[in-house]
Amino acid sequence: MVEDLIRRAQRRSVLNETFRQLAFASAVVIGGLALILIVGTRYLEWWTLALFAAAGVAVGLWRVWRASPNEYATAIRLDENARLSDALSTALFFRTNPARSPGFRKSQRDQAESAARGVDLEVAVPFTMPRMLYVTAGL
Repeated sequence: MVEDLIRRAQRRSVLNETFRQLAFASAVVIGGLALILIVGTRYLEWWTLALFAAAGVAVGLWRVWRASPNEYATAIRLDENARLSDALSTALFFRTNPARSPGFRKSQRDQAESAARGVDLEVAVPFTMPRMLYVTAGL
């Protein structure tokens, strides 16, 4: 239950970042089109728009890859947003680093499982409107 919740939160985070970078890439493409319209095709050919598109997509993919959180960072963020007092991140930590006391590990895992049942992902990891969409709309 805990790992499934963290995986779903991680997917939502990556999807949110992908939307943000897609808005950035579209702003770069529209900016390139505006530059071609302003300067004219005498100085910039039509294929330069493809260069703007390729550059925007490449930078966007690199940013998504760099900003993608690992499981532990996602668990920490989920704990903060859902106010779980580090229950999920501690359970994830003890999954790979066993505690000296198996009883403590089991009670902490049970606490994390019960806390995970009450988490609403739409509230804890919401989809947000990328601010770059305003730039894209302005262009």
